[in-house]
Amino acid sequence: MNLELGYLAEASQQLLDRENCLFISQCSSKEVICTEDNKNDLKKDYEILMDHLKKSVHDSFNIDNQEMLRSTIMAIVEQEEKDKLWEEAAEEAPSWRPMRCHDTIVKKVVEERLQQINEDNDDIDILKREVVRIGSVIQNDLLQVVKHVQRCYSDCYSDFNACNMYAQLYHQAFSTTLRKLLQCSVTVEDYIFILQQINSFSKDILNQDELNPHINPESLGALLPEEDYKVLEEQYLLHKE
Repeated sequence: MNLELGYLAEASQQLLDRENCLFISQCSSKEVICTEDNKNDLKKDYEILMDHLKKSVHDSFNIDNQEMLRSTIMAIVEQEEKDKLWEEAAEEAPSWRPMRCHDTIVKKVVEERLQQINEDNDDIDILKREVVRIGSVIQNDLLQVVKHVQRCYSDCYSDFNACNMYAQLYHQAFSTTLRKLLQCSVTVEDYIFILQQINSFSKDILNQDELNPHINPESLGALLPEEDYKVLEEQYLLHKE
């Protein structure tokens, strides 16, 4: 019932209580028999919880979803604390541990929001449009993270920089698409386009006034390997001559 109502932190705690009773005999005076059916039922319920958590994180860019996002982050914190306890335990952990809720969910959400095209697609015009589209999504999403999402994280993760985390994931995705485009590029115009997009990503997206206090561009690294960037610059200089 808690899941349907959006009380994800409460639902998470209920599952943790069940897990404790199955694997920690001291949880009550009544002996609890931990059967395979019990484990399988709990594993399925955790999978349902993960689906709800992912949906909430996916909807976190909607300002009307902020209260549920807070509950989601609380649930994730609870589950990650349990992961740590199992890592330190002498007993063998259940099959669903570690869950690594946060990393697993956020990476999946970023992939879905960007909706990247098939890796086998090598149509240069489609790839160029994809680069521009992804850049636009990243710009808008990072602004939403700063304005709304970061505040929800701060309530539970006081020292957690959600904006920098999203920036890293989006940076990786943008880099992947640029590399694919570079592999298919054959003309000087293609190379110039890539240089323009790299410049735009650094100046127009990462260096927005609202993002500056929250993102460390240097920590993100280069969008392309140094040798690839040198080739682009050489082609650009030859074209200018």
